[in-house]
Amino acid sequence: MKHNVSQLQGKLHQIEKELNSIQDKCTHPSTTTRFNKQNSIRIFCVECDKELGMPSETQVKKFLNTKK
Repeated sequence: MKHNVSQLQGKLHQIEKELNSIQDKCTHPSTTTRFNKQNSIRIFCVECDKELGMPSETQVKKFLNTKK
């Protein structure tokens, strides 16, 4: 069982490295505003799904108004 956990953690680490590499190369041509895993409103790249930062107050209002 310990071997399986170690093997899965190794695979997860490799996948995370590959994902980070893809996201670092992306030029983030278009963005969207949505909730992250912590239920905070953030800006994400549509292409690579990287969290890019916090939206402005105007972006937050627009995002919240479109959800109604």
